[in-house]
Amino acid sequence: VFEEDLVVRGADPSEALRPAPRAGASGNGIAEFADGFVADQGPWRLLLHVDPRYRPSGCSITRADGSAADLRLENVADGAAAIAVDAIEPGEWQLVATVHDERRSAHLDLPARPVRVLEGPVELRVPRVARDAFLVELSERAVLEVQGTSVAQGAAWELRPADARLVRGRVWMRVGDALVARELGVPGAAPQALLPASAIGRGWHEILVELEDVLGRPVRVLAGEEPAELVDGPSGAKLALVARFFAHDAPLRPAQSVANFEYGQPLSLTLASELPPRDGFAWRILVGETSVPCTRATRTAYGEELRFDVPFDVAAAATDMLALGTAEFAAGRDARLDVRVTSPAGPSELRIPVRTIRTTLRALTLADLRGDLPPEIGSILLVPVTGPGVGRAFKDPVPAPAPGRSRYRPSAPIDVRNVPDVYLQDQELTWEQYEAIVATGLVRVASLPPQERARLAAADDPLGAARWTSAALAPRAAQLVAGRAKRPVVGIDFRQAVAVTRLLGFLVADDPDFVRLPLGVELELAAFGAGERTGTALHGAAARGGGLDARALRATGADVGSVARWPPTRVEAEALGDVVSTELGDRITGLDLGAREWVLDVPCPPPDARGRALVLEWRADHPRHLERIALATAKREPDELGVFVGNRAILRGQATGEDPAIPSDENGRVPPDWPGVVRELQMRRDGGGLAPGEPDPHLGLAGLRIAGGERFVAEVRAR
Repeated sequence: VFEEDLVVRGADPSEALRPAPRAGASGNGIAEFADGFVADQGPWRLLLHVDPRYRPSGCSITRADGSAADLRLENVADGAAAIAVDAIEPGEWQLVATVHDERRSAHLDLPARPVRVLEGPVELRVPRVARDAFLVELSERAVLEVQGTSVAQGAAWELRPADARLVRGRVWMRVGDALVARELGVPGAAPQALLPASAIGRGWHEILVELEDVLGRPVRVLAGEEPAELVDGPSGAKLALVARFFAHDAPLRPAQSVANFEYGQPLSLTLASELPPRDGFAWRILVGETSVPCTRATRTAYGEELRFDVPFDVAAAATDMLALGTAEFAAGRDARLDVRVTSPAGPSELRIPVRTIRTTLRALTLADLRGDLPPEIGSILLVPVTGPGVGRAFKDPVPAPAPGRSRYRPSAPIDVRNVPDVYLQDQELTWEQYEAIVATGLVRVASLPPQERARLAAADDPLGAARWTSAALAPRAAQLVAGRAKRPVVGIDFRQAVAVTRLLGFLVADDPDFVRLPLGVELELAAFGAGERTGTALHGAAARGGGLDARALRATGADVGSVARWPPTRVEAEALGDVVSTELGDRITGLDLGAREWVLDVPCPPPDARGRALVLEWRADHPRHLERIALATAKREPDELGVFVGNRAILRGQATGEDPAIPSDENGRVPPDWPGVVRELQMRRDGGGLAPGEPDPHLGLAGLRIAGGERFVAEVRAR
């Protein structure tokens, strides 16, 4: 039966052993390995061949401790036999066969052969990590070892038994859509790594294995204590997923060509990340010794855009600019800022170009803040007006000795401290804008619960929730100007003006305080600028424009109240010279003329009246002034001063054509000392006149422009 397998070796009794097929089972149960064999726990058989002059006569299999396993010889013949094992315990064994030499009537032991019996299939264990991990996470868990632009098997790969020679098969690396297989070495040969160094690129990678042990049994692959995920491979093969990870050699870069650095403001850095977004990850950067959190993360087509607001003093120290003042910042200094980024893919170091700038604010439309606004509202343009800032004062543009001062400016001269940057509408609010705000706003307000409608109204509005009707918001003096879409809206009282700004804030940002009426000092800031004044101009067109055309203005006197020609449109106002250019180059019309404009200022009581000094003290500090306005609005039981303040409001400027005898200098321009934006007029908040039920005669000239204060500026900076 063994004749075809005989190995003839002359008189040399050296054996030839070969695993025999196992009946009714897959595999042989035993395989050649190095200088011996690897086997399972049985049953299995080995075919023994020697020179035909020797006859197998016995065999044994023992361990180092002397214990033995049962085995037997079958099909014994001259030069051949089968060694059969039915069951054997795991461990290291020595197999010895004995042959009989009939010529010498002697028994000879053949050389011992090692047999390694395995307990079950080989296992490969790797730590369990997130299915979609970053390379650094696999490196930290020793799943992979990073070797430059390659990865290799990490120290945490655990084979049981710990001998890679027991394993054969293929290891697959998927990079993007490309899947490449690498064959393992010859089983039983020198020890080998299951995953040799493999090149990686940018993007997603997968490491998959298709392994079996030398007995032909599938290797059991575990991720932690659970079976590894199986994925489909070529030709229907099932591949065990060892790791899925994202790699990138340069995942972060500055999204700005240069980061603009404004004096006194945080330095806003925007970084582009090409890493897949990781929900809940806390991005941070390290600037010097200061850790700065991410203030906004926005998903993009390539990953995320990240914003970091570095505190001014931290950024200034890191760029050696702490000693610079506003003038030096405005000059445009260049520097470099080194930051260390903490990302889910590990730390990165970036060097970011920085340039100082007067301000990072820019003109923008309301559509830039919210894209679903009606076009009449979305097109409202607000421009930044830079203030002196904290600790500095804006000098009163009308000195005490100015001729006739008391006739148009009832408050005493005050310098206003701490005036910040502000946004102002580039023109007065037009009819079409006002009507769109009211129509759109009332639709939204109608869906609010009654308590929310009441809270949307100003706290001191006597109408409360009843303010939100078309009738309550209709201009009281509308008959004067039946309405022109592009012309400034007029005929509205102070409470209506406040209501429409709150309605607009609700439409744009779901916040009724998002925009407001301006303060008088903010209009003056736009008209005259924050720097040292060199002249004595009392209207903005003379200070920061080309001057007002006196002759053209006198000709408009007959137009007041004309539906066709008054108030002037933005284009007409520019033709009259009623325009200023801001420090940042934006143009604002209608500051001096146009309509008289409502402002939020606390009205100043007459000289020697109770509370006058207190009001002047409030108005001398911008933040405190706004605080007192809010307190006065919320106060339910006002005192004598509160009654005065609560009943009156202030209009700024003069209406175009209101003074048909406006003066002229030798150049046909209105003299610089003619008071424009500095002019104040107090009126009842409800627009009422002296006679009961009659409007104030100036109500038909009253309009407004939108201002964006602290909340608005903060939102713009946050963008």
